[in-house]
Amino acid sequence: MLLLSGCGQAVPAERAAYVGDWRSSGGAWQGQGDGMRLQIAADGRVEYQRREGKQLTTISAPLQGFSGNGFEVGIWGWTTTFVVSEAPHRVGPHWTMVVDGMRLDRAAE
Repeated sequence: MLLLSGCGQAVPAERAAYVGDWRSSGGAWQGQGDGMRLQIAADGRVEYQRREGKQLTTISAPLQGFSGNGFEVGIWGWTTTFVVSEAPHRVGPHWTMVVDGMRLDRAAE
């Protein structure tokens, strides 16, 4: 588990669609099967959980910026890049995006 806090940046207004609680159909945040949960706060806090088999990766770090559709989080010289191959967009009444190859849906608010 990696826990980082400190200087970051707020989500820019033109990227407001990224803000929310994003989840794959798997239950990674509940210890059930493979899956991902990604929480992006308007103030730039990012929480990430991904379960693949028995491996759980957890990151809590501030947003450092956007590049193309993707974004970077981290602090003190350590960063990780989230590759967004489909930016947030509506599919019917729901919001969806693809991050690091996994389709995520925004949880109802």
